[in-house]
Amino acid sequence: MRTEADVREFFEDYLPHEASPPGRFQLTRGRIAEDGLSIGEKLVFSYQSKLVYLGHAASGVAPNTEPDNGECPSFFLVDAQRIYRARGTLQDFEDALREKGLLQKNIVKSQGWPRLEDSPELDKIWQSFRAV
Repeated sequence: MRTEADVREFFEDYLPHEASPPGRFQLTRGRIAEDGLSIGEKLVFSYQSKLVYLGHAASGVAPNTEPDNGECPSFFLVDAQRIYRARGTLQDFEDALREKGLLQKNIVKSQGWPRLEDSPELDKIWQSFRAV
């Protein structure tokens, strides 16, 4: 995606209305491990270090069996009914997690994302980054 407007169109139009099935999020090789997501897990999507959307996983990672899967050998489903605009930066989010002792890994400067234990503290932080 080339612009933030493209990202917004993807999350607000394509994912909930055009993807088949709704919420289908294609993954390029090595983005998320096969066991890397659980149903209901909180998701944070960023673009150029800015938080753009929050969501919930509606599936785990699955192999992409579509004939035209190209560079996307796997996918997962985002709960299309629970996609929310976000505010703040990835650094702000990392700082908030670190302040509550929920994170040791640097997520801003890495490609990976740590698995975070669901907790009331995590939920409060995650909710605080939802755009109003």
